[in-house]
Amino acid sequence: MRSRPLIVYKTQNGCQKGIHHFRSIDKARAWLRAEGCKFRNHLLNDLDSESALQLVSEEYEYEIQTDPLSWSSMRRKDEPVEE
Repeated sequence: MRSRPLIVYKTQNGCQKGIHHFRSIDKARAWLRAEGCKFRNHLLNDLDSESALQLVSEEYEYEIQTDPLSWSSMRRKDEPVEE
């Protein structure tokens, strides 16, 4: 399971319908497919901290981004923690 956190903004004709947070790419992918979105697997895998992906279903639009808080809190194991 891919564990990069994602945020999905769901809109309909420009009106926000919800914000969904996912702890992994796999969970976001499954939810988006259940919503009726069709896309190739690599699209979510290729997201980085500075990009966004837009998908549509018959009824809604979705903007997918990596969770900026998770990227800023990530650190390498050998990086010291400041106190």
